[in-house]
Amino acid sequence: MRKRQLKKLWARLKQLSSMTMTHQELLMKLGAARSQYPAGWRLVVLTRYTEPEPELRLLLDTLRLNLPAQPPPKITAAQAETATPM
Repeated sequence: MRKRQLKKLWARLKQLSSMTMTHQELLMKLGAARSQYPAGWRLVVLTRYTEPEPELRLLLDTLRLNLPAQPPPKITAAQAETATPM
């Protein structure tokens, strides 16, 4: 069952990556995918590579919350310049 849910979740994440939407819409859709495929979601690790927008930073500061540290990027700037877009 986990394998089936993971396959469906992976297909949904691919669909979401091709869509253009706001940050809030993306979070809502990720939350829906998380509730629809809970067993598959436990096997997926999502990382962030950007800093929060100013509004979100203000909210985090107001609530005294901290985001976890970001991992170092897996691609360097030189590699990014030579990479071809998908």
